[in-house]
Amino acid sequence: MSNDRSIGGKTFRLREAESNADCVYLEGQPLMLREASNQTWSMDFVMGALACSQRIKCLTIVDDFSNECLDISVANGISGEQVARTLDAIAALRGYPQAIRTDQGPEALDQWAYANRVQLKLIQPGNPTRIGFIESVIRRFRDECLRELWFQDLAGAKEIIGKWRRDYNDNRPLSALN
Repeated sequence: MSNDRSIGGKTFRLREAESNADCVYLEGQPLMLREASNQTWSMDFVMGALACSQRIKCLTIVDDFSNECLDISVANGISGEQVARTLDAIAALRGYPQAIRTDQGPEALDQWAYANRVQLKLIQPGNPTRIGFIESVIRRFRDECLRELWFQDLAGAKEIIGKWRRDYNDNRPLSALN
C-alpha cells in the first residue's frame, strides 16, 4: 500500500512498510548532477538472446557520476536475491552508494536497501529519460554487443559481455574520470 507526501512543493510516493527515512521511494525528481562517485548508481535490465534464440537477461549497473559500468550480470533470469548479491559484491569493492535509481522494485531490493541504508529512487517503468545516466551505456551495450555479437551459450555470453564492459570502462573516456 502506498501514499503520497508533499515536501517542498514536490510530491513523493512513500511505501508504508518503510519507516526508515533513508529508504524512501521518490518519484518525479529531476536527474541531478552528482558531485562524486558512489553517490548514486543506476540499474536497469536489458534483454538479449543466445544463438539458439533462448533469451538472456542482463542487469546493468552504472555509477551516475563517472558513467563507469560497475557490472553487467548475465543469466537466463535474475531474481531479487541475485540483484542484492550483485550489489553487495560491487559494494565490497567500493562501498555502498547513497542511492540507487531504478525502475525495478522487487521486495528483496527493498530489504537490501533498508539493511544497507541505501535510498531507492524508483522511476516510472518504461520512462528511460528518468534513468538517463544509464541509458547511454545501455544504448552502446545494445548496439555494440547484444546486436552485433553472437553468443553460442550462456557461458560464452558472460565472457563476451564481461570483455565488452572492461573495454567500455578501460578504453573510452568516461565523463568524470577525465
